[in-house]
This record gives sequence, structure tokens and C-alpha cells, in this order.
Amino acid sequence: MLNVWKWYQNCLSVHPVKTQAVSSAILWGVGDLSAQYITHAATKKRLQLSDCDAKFTVNWNRLAVTSMFGFGFVGPVGHFWDGSTQSVVGSSRNWRLGMVSLPKILVA
Repeated sequence: MLNVWKWYQNCLSVHPVKTQAVSSAILWGVGDLSAQYITHAATKKRLQLSDCDAKFTVNWNRLAVTSMFGFGFVGPVGHFWDGSTQSVVGSSRNWRLGMVSLPKILVA
């Protein structure tokens, strides 16, 4: 496991935007797959369906769209957002406060 972490850290240092885009796509995909399964299980329990009545099927279009959102938007934008916020706020202990408050100030 430590070797995987070192490999990931190396990828982040060599190709930070690509690595964050791929990582974000994987995490958003896993999150969406989990949400689909949890929704299916809750619906099945609420409607009291038997196992043969409702079989879990993955909505591949939804999974692809969600993963592409993570790959094309969340990963790259998150990379540049963190870098720009850090340059504005600095890397002091006020960094966390700035990371939370700066988006709220800009959007409000």
C-alpha cells in the first residue's frame, strides 16, 4: 500500500493536473455507483420487493457523465483553485480559513 501511495505522490509531482483529473474521475465514478446502489437498496426496502423482483443494474450513462464531470471540471478546476487560493491567502495557519471563506466572499 505504501508503494501505491509513493507512486501516486510521484504522479502528482510530475503530472499534477492529469493525476488530479483521473483521481477525480475515479472518485466521482465510485461515488455515483455507490449512490445508485444505495438508492436501489432503499427503494427495494421501502417497496418491499423480493430479490427476483428488483435486480440492481448500473445506469452506465449516468456513471459516465458523472465521471466525466469529475475528470473535466472538478479535477482541473480544483487544482487551479487550490493553487490560486493559496497564493492569495498564503500557506500560514489562516490557509484553512481562507479556503473556506474566499469562495463564499467571491460568490456572495
